[in-house]
Amino acid sequence: MLHRLWSMLLITCLAVLSVSVVAAADWNTMAIQWHSYDDGVQLAAAERRPVMLVFHSEGCGACDEYSELFFDPAIVKASKPYVMILMDDDENEDISLQYALDGSYVPRTYFLDPDATVLPVTIGKPDSRFLYYLGPQGADVLAGFMLAALKLSTP
Repeated sequence: MLHRLWSMLLITCLAVLSVSVVAAADWNTMAIQWHSYDDGVQLAAAERRPVMLVFHSEGCGACDEYSELFFDPAIVKASKPYVMILMDDDENEDISLQYALDGSYVPRTYFLDPDATVLPVTIGKPDSRFLYYLGPQGADVLAGFMLAALKLSTP
């Protein structure tokens, strides 16, 4: 009886740990080094690197779909020159409002220069009111925007 109880406890613990690992990997943390806002902005200024700032929310279906793009090898490669910042919109309301240039929605993505000034690169469709929302487009489209922003951020 005690052996069975220990086995059930062990299985439950492993299940909880595996869910945590999967949740942590949703934005490809194994291949992309994501930073907090404060750490990322400081690093970008110190190393004179551009920033890709992504706002998301837990439980957001569109965010879950968007996060899958960050597993694409083209996005992993395109992320290398950037300081990558991932922000939970719900937990960082003050910073989210600072960047709500066309509203506060998720997911939304901004490209910043090393001084944290928003670059004039919008990933939304030109006729959309959500200029920083990629929508259901592929990784190749996002990689193109990343390349365009990189060209703007380097003299």
